[in-house]
Amino acid sequence: MKIKDLIQRVNKSKEFEEEVDFEEFCSIFHLDYNYENIEQDRLMSYWIGNWYCTDQTVGYRVYYFDNEVVCLTVQNGRKCGEEFEWISKELYYKVKNYVQEVAVRKDIIPLQDLEAEIGGFYKIEFNGQLYSHHHKIPYLNGEKVSIVSVNRVPGFMEDSMFSSTCKMVRVEFENKETKWVNIRDLDFPFNLVEG
Repeated sequence: MKIKDLIQRVNKSKEFEEEVDFEEFCSIFHLDYNYENIEQDRLMSYWIGNWYCTDQTVGYRVYYFDNEVVCLTVQNGRKCGEEFEWISKELYYKVKNYVQEVAVRKDIIPLQDLEAEIGGFYKIEFNGQLYSHHHKIPYLNGEKVSIVSVNRVPGFMEDSMFSSTCKMVRVEFENKETKWVNIRDLDFPFNLVEG
């Protein structure tokens, strides 16, 4: 039997219908999209020859898009990939465009709310993350200070990423008084021009 004859006689009963695996389609189209929880009924598949391989059904399938045959596949074993052969280039791109449209949902595109309040400062977690420009710009409890040292605090344990030493900086106030503070208590203004 020729393939063109076979695809005219596919049994499209519920018994042979199989849910379309959008992860597989995203993979074959090289799309890195969110494909979970997609509800659609335009892309369907039906087994035309199938068998169990351990705990999975494998075999031959025919895929339809809007009730038109678009491709045939074969998967010979559970650990084998499903091999796709398309009826035409036009149908390949038609299905690819549909998968892109359905798999990319607007709610997974993070849009910035330009009216959201961000404040004028950011935080730094460890003293090893400082650039030289950070030394002149921080604020402590609303008061402008300068960082004058990030060396060891006398009496603290040796530096490690998890010791409190990596969080300590020595700041100088405008009256020239200095003290050791936790870097997380400092506020660093964003790098902006006057406006």
